[in-house]
Amino acid sequence: VAGKQKATTDPLGQLYRDYIEHVAILDPEIVIMENVYGLKQVKSSNVLQEIETAFSEIGYEVMHKELLAADYGTPQLRRRLIFVATKGSNGFVFPEPTHCVEENIFGMPLYNGAGNSFAHLSEPRDMTKLPKKMELTPIPLRVIGETHL
Repeated sequence: VAGKQKATTDPLGQLYRDYIEHVAILDPEIVIMENVYGLKQVKSSNVLQEIETAFSEIGYEVMHKELLAADYGTPQLRRRLIFVATKGSNGFVFPEPTHCVEENIFGMPLYNGAGNSFAHLSEPRDMTKLPKKMELTPIPLRVIGETHL
């Protein structure tokens, strides 16, 4: 959505607001939220400031960092914004990368390609013989929160 410059004018660009509303209902000690890295580049509004303010208003200290999935052994070159929000003091420290793109003096493993990830798997089964996927009806969290909290 952010890449299409619709950002917060599109309902998908506002999902973080629903997420923070759910956090307010559930009231956990720590929250981890991820989003597209382009969120910090949205021109139509200061989304990062809005997220930080929203978390602050419900009693959380929040920090964020852009991470590359491949730096942590995941077989994809995908940048994401990771938010960590905590009640009270946020002493969280983002981990250092465990993988890198090329040989280095630290001996870190190289990025893991998708082919490596699947090489050890057996041949796929005949999927036509599996049961049909069950249809689940989602229950909005607001209803859960009002019913069970």
